[in-house]
Amino acid sequence: MQIEFIAGIGAIMTIIGFVTVFIKLGIDKGDTSRRLQNVEQKVAEHDRDIELHDKEIHGIQKETAGFMAKIETSLSFIKDCLARLEKKQEKSDA
Repeated sequence: MQIEFIAGIGAIMTIIGFVTVFIKLGIDKGDTSRRLQNVEQKVAEHDRDIELHDKEIHGIQKETAGFMAKIETSLSFIKDCLARLEKKQEKSDA
């Protein structure tokens, strides 16, 4: 009688152990899923930020190119003016 009672308690403990393991696995899977969703959201946010930064950089590059063209034009004009002044100076010295 005692052996049957001990065997019954052992079977119940084994079943409780299996249930506990499966519950723990379920909890861990849920936690992993939640973490994965958070990571995916953060990655999506970073992708949007990268796209915005790329657009900003492209706009800055356009503005810089225009500014550099204006500076180059101004420098060319200044060089031409200096060359003309130099020629006038040479003529007046001669």
